Amino acid sequence: MFHTLPAPAPLSETRRALRRSARHLRAAWLALRLAWSGGRRRRADRRTLEAMDDRELLDLGLGRSDIERIVAAPPPPGLSGAAARPGSADRTPAPTRTPRR
Repeated sequence: MFHTLPAPAPLSETRRALRRSARHLRAAWLALRLAWSGGRRRRADRRTLEAMDDRELLDLGLGRSDIERIVAAPPPPGLSGAAARPGSADRTPAPTRTPRR
């Protein structure tokens, strides 16, 4: 008994499948990079806060028991990057809106 191979897919379908695979691979890579950089940022923030003495933490309104909660919390809305995490060395203020007259 002879078996015949299926007809090859048209080139346009093959290209479409390759593009779809490339998009999925790129999305997975970006998610991995984001998770990795987030972990690095959390570790750096934890080290910064743990290096502060109790009085400095109290000035920020924090106690030692708050460090893990603060570091694990998602950034507040409207903040991104270093400004999103307390204790970051290069902290920049969030943009402010001036009232219209």
